[in-house]
Amino acid sequence: MEKEYRYVPRQDNLAYDFRRAERPEERPEREERLLREPKIQPRTRKQHRISAAYLLCVFAAAVLLVITVSSYARLTELNVKASALKKEISALELEHSGILASQDRKINAAELAEYAETKLGMVQSGAANIEYIVLGTEDEIVVAGGSKTTAAETMDSILAFADHIIEYFR
Repeated sequence: MEKEYRYVPRQDNLAYDFRRAERPEERPEREERLLREPKIQPRTRKQHRISAAYLLCVFAAAVLLVITVSSYARLTELNVKASALKKEISALELEHSGILASQDRKINAAELAEYAETKLGMVQSGAANIEYIVLGTEDEIVVAGGSKTTAAETMDSILAFADHIIEYFR
């Protein structure tokens, strides 16, 4: 059987047309088959299996979310308690200052002097009772090393130290 070739003009760049090689008797079967079989098959969704790692990640994220929310709730609760305690402290400080002011108003200087003289036996000193003590020696300083130095020697060492500091910065 001899094959029949026919010329089909083409606008694309196909080098060979396979339709020319078909037998003419096979063409109606092919056309029927194409008509019977749907060209576009309906798209079906694939059944995805959820992996254990995915479930573990979702569970871990949910746990972290719950922990974060509960810590924020706890923090808010502590802040409310702290502000209530601050208000209570300020009220107590105000009450304390009021009590001190009332005590100061109740104490009279004359009554206090009378109580000291009568009950405690204290005597108020006058100008004649003041005595001044005069030391016969110079003031002395005991350094941690145990040596005694006079005030003049101490001032000399302080001035020498100051001179060294000034010389360093020149």
